[in-house]
Amino acid sequence: MSSHDILYIGNEKQDVEGAHRTSISVMLLARDHTPHAWGQWPQMMNGYERLLLMRGSSGSEGVRMTLYVGSTVLNVADLHRATAFWTAALGYVVRDASPTFVVLTDPRRRWSNVSLQRSDAPKGGRNRLHLDLYAKDHLAEVARLESLGATRLPWEYPPDADYIVMADSDGNEFCVIDSPYSQDDAGSGHGKDESPHEG
Repeated sequence: MSSHDILYIGNEKQDVEGAHRTSISVMLLARDHTPHAWGQWPQMMNGYERLLLMRGSSGSEGVRMTLYVGSTVLNVADLHRATAFWTAALGYVVRDASPTFVVLTDPRRRWSNVSLQRSDAPKGGRNRLHLDLYAKDHLAEVARLESLGATRLPWEYPPDADYIVMADSDGNEFCVIDSPYSQDDAGSGHGKDESPHEG
């Protein structure tokens, strides 16, 4: 994408190049089409309302946005150890595996995949991206994850923190967040508006 292209992800009301857009889940603006020429319509995908945008300038056919999050990839040193941890942690199963890459998937196909990629490079510093794991009893889940090999990381928490920062055996950080909803509630579309945190 060039500096004139805009990729916006969020739910806030925005003015983008003079176009007023509200509650947009995913917006992709191409530099050769002005926002006022775009058509838009809501669709329901997995219980979530997503606003899809069509490129609709004169003389061009509409192009439907087809992107979605298929997998989050974690670099690990030991594929066998990481596979054992993350399948037990998430209740996922192995979908595909090679000597250097493993794809883990939710057996009920409700959530996006988590993939593990073998890497000999040492981990340096804090990850730029991490998983947020929601739990109805997050303290019990933290204890369970510790028994599987995860560790709590030292962290300066605000007084009202509803999350605990942890790491897997490769040092990949993730957060376990207190949620009033169970996994089944979230999978049915309830509890999708979780509060953000700064973990």
